[in-house]
Amino acid sequence: MWCVAARRIISGKWGSNNGQVCICPDYIITTNDIAPKLVDSLKTELEKFYGKNPLKSKDLARIVSSNHFTRLTKLLDDDKVCGKIVYGGEKHESRL
Repeated sequence: MWCVAARRIISGKWGSNNGQVCICPDYIITTNDIAPKLVDSLKTELEKFYGKNPLKSKDLARIVSSNHFTRLTKLLDDDKVCGKIVYGGEKHESRL
């Protein structure tokens, strides 16, 4: 059941211009009891979409410049954010 929701979320976020469209979801609102099931389904479905190593995926866009990479890295490294990343989170500036 959760795999269908996960696929739709993934398609909505990364299926349209890699999340660069103003109608793409940026966050998910759910309940505490559903969140772990949904996160597990998202992890499984993301691997199906982009493989075990998304850094090697030819289907995901890359950050366009070092300036944008630095800006986004600062956002992800913020104390309010970094402890809440549940999947991925690796950053490799050399792979822009």
